[in-house]
Amino acid sequence: MLKSKIIKSLINSKNINGSQLAEELGVSRSAIWKVIGELRKDGFQINSRTNRGYSLESHPDLLTVELVDAYLQTQWDLLVFGSLDSTNNEAKRRADLGLKDRSCLISDEQTGGKGRLGRSFVSRKGLGLYMSLFLRPASLASELSFVTSLAAVAVNRSLSKVAGVSGNIKWPNDIVLNNKKLCGILTELSVEGESGGVQYLVCGIGINISYQDSDFPQEIREISTSLAMEGADAARAKLAAHILDEFSKFYSGGRFITDFDELRKEYARECITLGREVKVTGSFGSNIGRAVGLDDDFGLIVELKNGEQITVRSGEVSVRGLYGYVD
Repeated sequence: MLKSKIIKSLINSKNINGSQLAEELGVSRSAIWKVIGELRKDGFQINSRTNRGYSLESHPDLLTVELVDAYLQTQWDLLVFGSLDSTNNEAKRRADLGLKDRSCLISDEQTGGKGRLGRSFVSRKGLGLYMSLFLRPASLASELSFVTSLAAVAVNRSLSKVAGVSGNIKWPNDIVLNNKKLCGILTELSVEGESGGVQYLVCGIGINISYQDSDFPQEIREISTSLAMEGADAARAKLAAHILDEFSKFYSGGRFITDFDELRKEYARECITLGREVKVTGSFGSNIGRAVGLDDDFGLIVELKNGEQITVRSGEVSVRGLYGYVD
């Protein structure tokens, strides 16, 4: 894509000679000039100086295939939408139509964003990054309980690099800043009934970027935050690309990496749940204990008040002092 290549060149170089760029890309000088004009109409601030060429001063916070691809260092098939009910839902709808492994769907808004346990995820237009990674791993469902944890690490690393913020991970699927929710992650699987093999995996990521307090529904204002509310900022296209590049360090050729020792240590360092009192609720009822560690598959090890240890892989885990839980 010519536009994507030109944006990437503008991003990576302080000054670009138009004639040289045309030669490198195998197009005419007028083709370069035409794309530069289109980008300016889209809000890109591009200076042009004699004998110095083009330089990019800034660009608007757009979500387009070309802009995300310009920041991307690894190979993903990108689909970008103005509005969807849910990027996870759209990925699942396209799965049977041949959606490729390593596809990423991004939407400017979601009208029916989903969280864990059937909850809704607020996804207002232009205020967040809403994306789903679509994978076809050669794995059994029982082997993939760690995927949400990998995504959390990828998001946290990317927020540090792009927005300059250091978040914490609330097990298993939230990124937290100043004890408030910044990001939610939802992983869904389609499994072949007889073999238990995974037909596909969808990992949805929603990050609050430009929300202000009044943009959140009243019932979640006390527990929600955004980069803007924390005095930070990130171009959504750049952040999306960094997340995909970070996730690629864990997944390649249809398979996940198998040595998680260092990754588990990193997750544990950032996990706000560990070492704190938690309430675990699921089909088994409710238990109160202390989160003391992670098992090999990133399951949460909880020591109950009677000294017994259990490993939690699903259900609801409330952390004392976080999100309003004090009981």
